[in-house]
Amino acid sequence: MNSFSTADRINTQELESIAGTSRVCRWQDTEPFLHDRIDKAVAPGTKIDCIVYPNTQSELAAVIACASRNRWGILPFGNASKLDWGGLVKLDPPNPPYQGGAFRCFRTPPTPPYQGGAKSSQNLACEKG
Repeated sequence: MNSFSTADRINTQELESIAGTSRVCRWQDTEPFLHDRIDKAVAPGTKIDCIVYPNTQSELAAVIACASRNRWGILPFGNASKLDWGGLVKLDPPNPPYQGGAFRCFRTPPTPPYQGGAKSSQNLACEKG
């Protein structure tokens, strides 16, 4: 998994505590062939900080949670064999942290045309109030 940011550099200590020091590779220490593959998949000017190689599903979940908490962008890439299949990855500026205010949720009808089967009570819409 590739973790990249458009602002300040990532402090890798938290990632190293999750996956282990040997499984976090700073971008400048990454193999040139991987640089080339990833550089072709991301928009010009995207700053890549490190690559994390989680070993288990729980490590992967913890890395994703860490990135979310710290508002880091991530690019999952497996073996990097399909990075060139889509468009360029570009991070939008981070959303500002939620400042409070109420949200109200309400049930919505199924999307027409309803084709039968069990009706779901899980259709919810939320709006900031």
